[in-house]
Amino acid sequence: MDFNPDTWGTVAEWVGGVGTTAAFIATFVVILRDAKQRRRQQARKIAFYVEDQPLADLRGGGTVTYSNFTVANLSDEPIYDVRILAEPRGEYRNNVRSVRHLQPGDKLAYSVEWSTNALLAPALFRDNSGRRWHRDSRGELHELGLLRRKLWTQSMKISRSEKSEIFAD
Repeated sequence: MDFNPDTWGTVAEWVGGVGTTAAFIATFVVILRDAKQRRRQQARKIAFYVEDQPLADLRGGGTVTYSNFTVANLSDEPIYDVRILAEPRGEYRNNVRSVRHLQPGDKLAYSVEWSTNALLAPALFRDNSGRRWHRDSRGELHELGLLRRKLWTQSMKISRSEKSEIFAD
């Protein structure tokens, strides 16, 4: 096989082509990362924290724990369809606290008594751009995809009209 520079190009042309391709790929990666950061910009400013207070159970001895859940909107824009779900692990009790919107600087607080199992307690909300988010009690933030939206509505057992209102795309 003949490596004629007229056919295959010179080493400098190849290096220039590879460099241009690498620059294009790097630019694309930076654009995607920046878009992801902008997408999460408001949601990152929504705080969710849990404070547990073990107290003596005066009804039957033992200990009862009161968990105080708080969602705080630290962003500059309102958030919508804010919900705190507090369910003991392995049980189904529909302990939901919700508000239609939470203005900047406002908080949503909810206290739940439990005695048997650890609580699963996510906070769910919709940002000002219409994206739905889930923040767990460890502080991890996740955007809700279509499958998670379906699971969320099923677990909350909300009415069809409310579901269509919340998840209207």
